Amino acid sequence: MRRHSLSIALLGASLMTASCEEQSLEEVLKYQRRTVQWVASKAAFKEIMRHYVHGDNEPVSEEELDREFEQYVTLTKNDVRAFIDEQSCVPDAGTGDGRYYVVNVAHQRHDAFFAPTQHLPITGMGSQSAHATFSANNLLERQTIGPSTPMPSRASRSDAPFPTWESIREAMTDQATFDGTFQLTDDTQRQQIFARTSGMDWAQNVTGELFIAPALAGGDIFSPALFAVYLFRADSTADYSVFLLVSADASGRPQTSYVGLINSDRQDYASVTDFSFTYLSSANNLLNYSVVVSGTAPLTFEVWITTAYPDHSDAPYLTVHASFAPAISEAVVASYTEFPGTKIILMLRKGALMRDLIATYFPDSSSVELWKKVGALTNDKAFKDQLAAVGLDLAAGLFESHLWLEKPTVSSGGNNTFAVSSSMTVKCSEKRATR
Repeated sequence: MRRHSLSIALLGASLMTASCEEQSLEEVLKYQRRTVQWVASKAAFKEIMRHYVHGDNEPVSEEELDREFEQYVTLTKNDVRAFIDEQSCVPDAGTGDGRYYVVNVAHQRHDAFFAPTQHLPITGMGSQSAHATFSANNLLERQTIGPSTPMPSRASRSDAPFPTWESIREAMTDQATFDGTFQLTDDTQRQQIFARTSGMDWAQNVTGELFIAPALAGGDIFSPALFAVYLFRADSTADYSVFLLVSADASGRPQTSYVGLINSDRQDYASVTDFSFTYLSSANNLLNYSVVVSGTAPLTFEVWITTAYPDHSDAPYLTVHASFAPAISEAVVASYTEFPGTKIILMLRKGALMRDLIATYFPDSSSVELWKKVGALTNDKAFKDQLAAVGLDLAAGLFESHLWLEKPTVSSGGNNTFAVSSSMTVKCSEKRATR
């Protein structure tokens, strides 16, 4: 490998000496596509994206992965820093209902039953404690829906579980459809929720608010975990009383549906997922949701999710808190939806976070070595110099673990007294004032 690196470095230097300034980005990439580092790095990158980001069951083409790889290697440090900076604070909320909502998500692992290199699936039989915290902002678009309102195009796509208002009405009022659609594990809860939903007049009076990820630059979608969130009320003057949540893969494709009562402590569901990286979880794990409306003028609310091992139902090892508030700044919305690098940065961020968690639980995992292979390209001086010559400052550190609020740590002795935070506390306006 050192011999290859030396020859490539010398060739890269000769290319630059000839006339770096006259080279275009496409010429640089055309040359690099034939190098050993490029081929090896791209293969590792594709494996990361398939296995940890898109998910093994998601149909993603070789052409799409090729495009994502070149988007990655041509991202600049300034682009990444500016974008992640906005991700690491809470935007100021609007004072009235808005079209776009910022969702601040705090993901906190507090596993009091940790053991390294466990047998799969992980069942929580260890005696150590693992902690980790990260947080990020997602953007969702809000739309009012009802019996006489057309369903937005993304919500009515062919693979959506509720493409029409009628499909929602049927799921909420027909016992067989309700039981077949939702993965509730507590029979008392199932009866209570169905009694509420089936007693509402979905054909005439019920109104709803839909929150769903907007299209990004080029029509891309990035909405990990959430495809759509629905809040319903019996009529336009009533309080919101029922939620419907549809989970998603990394590209925003709908997955499992959950229904529950708003402002209820917890509702328990089967933990169902199709993603390989969730071998840190299991379908046997205990999953619960609760939705709390925290304000109505403007509408603000919170989604709480916890996951527990089957043998430790009262001590969840993961808490996710999502706080929904209207976005006040059109500039923030535009920077998210119009910047061409949004999706790839967020996908790489997700992959890097999963890498660090997997390395914590399985320190000898060969999968973690994939990131080092990708890094071989971004650390190659000839490549970096060539990109610099055409005006790009390579974002070589994007896969580094600077995105954690609390990096994954392990301590001896089970400890589940981790203080679960409701959200990030640093406001973007405060952060800018200190620069």
